[in-house]
Amino acid sequence: MKEINKIIKDAVSSNIDWMFSVFYLVIDELKNAGIQVSFWDGEENWASILVNNKTIGYIWKKYPLIIIEKKDSLDIKSVLIGHDSISYIEVDSLSGDFFRLDDNELKEYFDNSIDFDSFTMEDLWFNTNSM
Repeated sequence: MKEINKIIKDAVSSNIDWMFSVFYLVIDELKNAGIQVSFWDGEENWASILVNNKTIGYIWKKYPLIIIEKKDSLDIKSVLIGHDSISYIEVDSLSGDFFRLDDNELKEYFDNSIDFDSFTMEDLWFNTNSM
């Protein structure tokens, strides 16, 4: 079980204009580098990063946080090298690694329908993606 309190704190406490400008810039930079990104503006809270039509990561629209499978993280980080404010959660598998969030203050940033004692990044995405 991996605890991610510090990574989430870093993302939510960043002081940049993420949601309204940098998020879209990051998506454009990834697309320009040939990386597939799926995002339905006005309908989703997360953009999905894909390789060969398989989801390998998520970008949170609300805060500078990218969840990415380790095998692909260097490719993503190399494209986004100038964005120091992005926090990364690297996983072996979006559906296989289990995480916990102990900080009650941080839980308010997410939907309460998730079990914060044991969840996958896919669980987090699924339970928080709808607007």
